[in-house]
Amino acid sequence: MKRFEGTWDIKPIYVDAPHCSSMASPETDPVCISSRVASEVTLLQVVQPKIIPPPPISWYVRGISSKQTEILLQDLQIEAKRLREGNIEVNT
Repeated sequence: MKRFEGTWDIKPIYVDAPHCSSMASPETDPVCISSRVASEVTLLQVVQPKIIPPPPISWYVRGISSKQTEILLQDLQIEAKRLREGNIEVNT
């Protein structure tokens, strides 16, 4: 790969108090502290191969990359659900 990099951006979502998202420091507001919080997760990923394959192969490579990213995000959702439910058993 010529470039393979990415960044994660995680922002809180205050479900019960939407005004908290526009505040500079919502963690100091008692309403925001007691509000149910969800997370918005954004992944920005750059994948650039050293050699650009011809069209039939490039479509196949793009499909594999997309599928792997989709599986990664599904695994993240499963792990978040496990943590919410209180299962702290470590899977190796």
